[in-house]
Amino acid sequence: MVAGFEYLNDHVIVTDENANILYANKAAEENTGFSRKEMIAKNPGDLWGSNMPPDFYRKMWHRIKIENKPFVGDVLAKRKDGREYWNELKIVPILGKNLKPRFLIGIEPNITLKKRAEEFRQDITSIIGHQSRNCLVAARYTLEGMMRKGGLPKNQRDTLKKVCEYATRTVKFLNDFLVLSRIDAVLPSREAFDIGQQTKEIVALVKENHPGTHFDLQIRGAYPFTANKSLAFQVFLNLVSNAAEYSSASRGRVRIALKKQRGQYLFSVQDNGIGIPRKDQPKIFNRFFRASNAGKMKKEGTGLGLYIVKKISDYLGWKVSLKSKTGKGTTFFVVIPGRR
Repeated sequence: MVAGFEYLNDHVIVTDENANILYANKAAEENTGFSRKEMIAKNPGDLWGSNMPPDFYRKMWHRIKIENKPFVGDVLAKRKDGREYWNELKIVPILGKNLKPRFLIGIEPNITLKKRAEEFRQDITSIIGHQSRNCLVAARYTLEGMMRKGGLPKNQRDTLKKVCEYATRTVKFLNDFLVLSRIDAVLPSREAFDIGQQTKEIVALVKENHPGTHFDLQIRGAYPFTANKSLAFQVFLNLVSNAAEYSSASRGRVRIALKKQRGQYLFSVQDNGIGIPRKDQPKIFNRFFRASNAGKMKKEGTGLGLYIVKKISDYLGWKVSLKSKTGKGTTFFVVIPGRR
């Protein structure tokens, strides 16, 4: 089997259970700049590895040594000459008689060009999105200023009002689009924050846009957590905003709760709006999907808000679900595992 690795163009190494290198193919020499002699009996982390956050390696070793399963992930590496590059790391554990890893086979295709192309696409997307949004916001403020000055015939005021509404909807779409464009691009950065405090800040923001809606906040105590704070913020913001927008038009009420449950946090947000028809519920987290009755409460929508919630939740390892009955309102739940 080892002889066959010599014919592969991808970097391949074989190690013992502690990742000490036993074999490296020619492609590994070309990829890392280290000779096979320099690699043997060494750990990849001491040569070209150890450039990812500690949490990346904790998950990697848990997958390999505890679950005894293959691991796949993109890793930043560094050649002998100091140049950085990206590998798509694939580690397959070979189990011994005790059903524990005895050898590890690591296959590491160089994906640097692919990564650069992704970064370029993300940068261009972000630039275009931000510039378009800024132009629309400026145009909207100009039009609103013209309407406030007065002196315009009714037909012109009506036209300007429609244009402003269109600009507002487009800005909302671009905001959602920019959030989506950076989800997969977000570095696995983590910081400590309190979910309860973050939720209170979000409710205060949403209240400003929905002064006629009553918000019932049920959060007691501290809820420390460590994750990507900006992505977590987006999940809670979208859910609370969605509840406020689709609560009862005449007596809107939104109930936000956060509690500790079996070593996890359970976040929920409930509205007293029109609810989601049963036939629409399986598709509610789909991209661009809006419930068939949504137009009764909100004529225009991007259909991206809940899709973003689901995508970020999946990224963070959270579980999002809902319970809804037509005419009775909707409750969204987010299960956040592990008080980290």
